[in-house]
Amino acid sequence: MTVTEKRLRMFANYLKGSTEIIDSYSGDGKMESAIKYAKQEVKNEIGDMLEEILDIDEKEILEEIKRSKR
Repeated sequence: MTVTEKRLRMFANYLKGSTEIIDSYSGDGKMESAIKYAKQEVKNEIGDMLEEILDIDEKEILEEIKRSKR
């Protein structure tokens, strides 16, 4: 595993592990709470997508890069 891949995996883990503080006693309204939930969901999705990309074998990813350049 390259240093770059380790860094990207660390970033994916950070995204998936970070949590928005959603406290019903903090005075946040419904919209603020909904935004925090949505933000957390997006971070989880990005982390999952990054892990999926990192798990693709090298040959397959190189073929995908070639196809996208056409």
